[in-house]
Amino acid sequence: TLEREEERTREYQVTHDSLTGALNREGFYLEARQKMFLDTTAEWVILRINFRDFKYINNFFGSKRGDEILKSTANILRIDLTQQDLLARLYGDDFVILTTRGRYREERYQKILNLLSRDVVETFYTIYIHMGVYYVEDPNMDISLMCDKAALAIEKIKQDSNNGIAVYTDRMMEKELHEKDVINHFKAAMAVDEFRIYLQPQVTPTGKLVSCEALARWVKADGEVVSPDEFIPSLEKNGLIYQLDQYVWSCAARTLASWKQAGHEDVSISVNVSPRDIYYVDLYHTFVTLVEKNGIEAENLKIEFTETTIMQNVDRYIELIRNLRAYGFAIEMDDFGSGYSSLGILKSISADILKIDRSFIEEAEASKKGHVILQSVIDMASALRMPVVMEGVETREQVELLTAMGCSMFQGFYFAKPMSVHDFEEEYFRPKNEEARMIHPTLEEYYFRTRRGNR
Repeated sequence: TLEREEERTREYQVTHDSLTGALNREGFYLEARQKMFLDTTAEWVILRINFRDFKYINNFFGSKRGDEILKSTANILRIDLTQQDLLARLYGDDFVILTTRGRYREERYQKILNLLSRDVVETFYTIYIHMGVYYVEDPNMDISLMCDKAALAIEKIKQDSNNGIAVYTDRMMEKELHEKDVINHFKAAMAVDEFRIYLQPQVTPTGKLVSCEALARWVKADGEVVSPDEFIPSLEKNGLIYQLDQYVWSCAARTLASWKQAGHEDVSISVNVSPRDIYYVDLYHTFVTLVEKNGIEAENLKIEFTETTIMQNVDRYIELIRNLRAYGFAIEMDDFGSGYSSLGILKSISADILKIDRSFIEEAEASKKGHVILQSVIDMASALRMPVVMEGVETREQVELLTAMGCSMFQGFYFAKPMSVHDFEEEYFRPKNEEARMIHPTLEEYYFRTRRGNR
């Protein structure tokens, strides 16, 4: 009857996505639960499929083109499905499929992802599609949690520049829970001053202090020191790293002010800038304010940029670094050689000091080719009047090799591990260590002479 037809239409609208004709979230949860209830022997699989940075499609080509891509995506995903499978669009560009182990073939879905990436978009903008796979262990589990586990698998490959497939493991959930725990405790830890700066010296071949790098450490109330590897990746992923970076910069500036009052103004501190800081902080204004507020010299607060950071927005960083150097800040190019655009970055960016990635010394020790490459980098830096700091130095043999190659400054466990500000001052600023602390005159003279020449 007409009434029955209208009722079916209403039911369809409630459970289906109007754009693609696939099930919507509510419809998928309902039908997936029914299928698992009726067939308890099947080995179910949840597939979660979405685009990387789909928002750029809408931004560049408009929402109409975005809708066309979503409809085409649903149609292509349907090609390999049977009547026993379910397809849904949960929201946005997020699709989910319920199938079984017997019908799921990874190689087939890899071809489907490649097809979607190549043929659906049909624009000059390359887009990647990722799929997370969850093999259902408990069919009584909430369907939404099954979908979440498939989504967690995507997190593992989300930044990969290809169309990838990842399978969920319990380790992923442990990592996710740990990440949430870190984020939940981060602000509280900041409020009760559980974060500290540790300083790692940068020294001459004879171990005389030149400068130091400020590194963040989380020191809990019970004295436990949390490794940066435990919290920095989580802060970066969740957009909170800028808060920690600002804290480190502020601590470094206050420490320099304290040293200046104590007569140790000849020692500088380097601080790091993370890739996302520029989107949250006015970096120029922030660093200038720190210098003026604390009454310190700009050249004593060195600012480190990695080439990875600069590559996020080259033009913007070129202007920023130019302005910072004009004010008087010393700029360090950190982890040089760890990326794929090192020489291009060096051509574009005027830096004062080059910090060479530790991988160079490892390769130099392992092969003649690696030795030649490292020597070329050091010679190039010398020709550009840039002092070189070698990171990750761990043995006397490395110090001797690098000294012979012309490297003038070292940072690494061979000389000292990162230490608290108190321990640093005890080690280098107490009268008994005054001779060991003094800056090597020729190196200091070389640094300031080359800095003036580079401006």
